[in-house]
Amino acid sequence: YHDGWVLTDSINMIDTLDISGFNGQIDKITNLKGIEYFTNLKYLNCSNNKFDTLNLNKNQYLKHLICASDSIEVLMIDSIFGLDKLQCNTNNITNLNLSGNPALTELGCWDNKIDSLNVSNNTYLGYLSCGGNNLTSLDLSSVDLISLRCQNNKINTISLINNFSLEELICYNNNLDNIYL
Repeated sequence: YHDGWVLTDSINMIDTLDISGFNGQIDKITNLKGIEYFTNLKYLNCSNNKFDTLNLNKNQYLKHLICASDSIEVLMIDSIFGLDKLQCNTNNITNLNLSGNPALTELGCWDNKIDSLNVSNNTYLGYLSCGGNNLTSLDLSSVDLISLRCQNNKINTISLINNFSLEELICYNNNLDNIYL
């Protein structure tokens, strides 16, 4: 590391990167240009910064991503097949494409602007926290959740067919007409 620059040879072996800020921090990181060169990255925490767009599609080994409170509008993670845990809460995300994340077991995407959430390709998903979005329905029939927190949305229908492991359901402050079990 020298004067804000890192040599590519120095980052090939790094598998953990925590560049999170804190809420009162004035100087926040505004882009992650060069993150694709961290080719062995498995864990990334870049929370409490200020990104409009975060593209991590070239970080193929990423398993755990925390990018909360970053002002993200576009999160590109659609081809990270081994991604296990995603925490992207408290951003400005309207569309979250999870189709290329079949290994996902935990998803925290609360307090965003997400209109619809398709988890049909995330069959290992056990924990979903998606409260405080613009969701009007949730079809969770392709997963077997342990915990669902979907409060403070506009949901009128939830399908929980095949969710035999469900231990926690928090869905207050919605427009619920039907919950299919």
